[in-house]
Amino acid sequence: MNQKNKILLAGGVVALIVIIGIVAFFFKKSDSPTGGDVQVTDQVVSTEDPSDIVLDFYDAWLEAVKSTSTDPYAAGVASQPILSAGLRAKLEAGKGQTTEIDPVLCLATPPERVISRIVFELDDTMQVLVMAKNATGTLQTLLTLKKQGEGWYIDDIVCSPGEVTPEREFSFDMEGYLLKSVPPPLDPQYWYIVFEENGEQGHYAPLFIDTESMCVSVEGNEAVCSVDTFRDATKVHIYGQMNEIGIEVKRLEFIAEGE
Repeated sequence: MNQKNKILLAGGVVALIVIIGIVAFFFKKSDSPTGGDVQVTDQVVSTEDPSDIVLDFYDAWLEAVKSTSTDPYAAGVASQPILSAGLRAKLEAGKGQTTEIDPVLCLATPPERVISRIVFELDDTMQVLVMAKNATGTLQTLLTLKKQGEGWYIDDIVCSPGEVTPEREFSFDMEGYLLKSVPPPLDPQYWYIVFEENGEQGHYAPLFIDTESMCVSVEGNEAVCSVDTFRDATKVHIYGQMNEIGIEVKRLEFIAEGE
C-alpha cells in the first residue's frame, strides 16, 4: 500500500477521525488482472492461495539449502519476483554472511518436515508461520504477505521466537493505538492494536487479554488489565507473545498524548 496515514493527536483527540483514517487505510485496494502470476506496478503477485505461495517459496529455499551443487542465491530463489523489492534486498544483503541461523528457515539445520499456521488473515495482509515439526530450536519463520489487486506477494520474512521463549523476551513489542470500532472482516468482539512496522503504517493484530495481562497507567500504576477502561485511539505500548490467532498480551503500557 502506498497511502500514508498520520495519526495526529492534539489536546482533546477526536477519536472518530483517527478511526476513520485507520479503517480507510486498512481497506484501500488496487485493481489488477487475475489468473496466475500478474504484474502490479513493479511488483509481481500471485492469485494462488497465500498459504501455497508461502510453502512454494519455503520449499524452494529448503531444497536449494539441502543441495550439494547450488544455494538459494545461485538458484535464484532469493530473487524470486514474488518477493517484495525490500525483501529481495534484505536477503541479498545476507548473502555470504557467516551465521548459524538461516534467514528463511530460521534454523541452523534444514528441517525434514515442516508445518504451517495462519497467524492473521485480513483483507489485504496475511501472516503465516512455518515451523519445523518436532524441532528443538526456538525460532520459526514468520512470513508477511500483502495483497495488490487480486494477487498476493511475500512482503517480509522474520525469524520469530517460537512457543518456548527465554524469560521476559517477547515476540511482540510494539507501540500503537487501541482500536475496537472496526468494520468486517475484523471481529468487533476483540480489541486490536494498530501499529507501524518498518516505516509502514496499517499493521494490526487482535489482542487476547487474561488475568495475567498487566496494564500500566500513564501515572505508572500497575494492575490487571480491564478492557472496560480501554478507549479507541488510545496510544499504548504492548509486550506479548504472538500465536496463531493474535497477540497474548503480557504487559500494556498507556502512553501520554504527545509522547
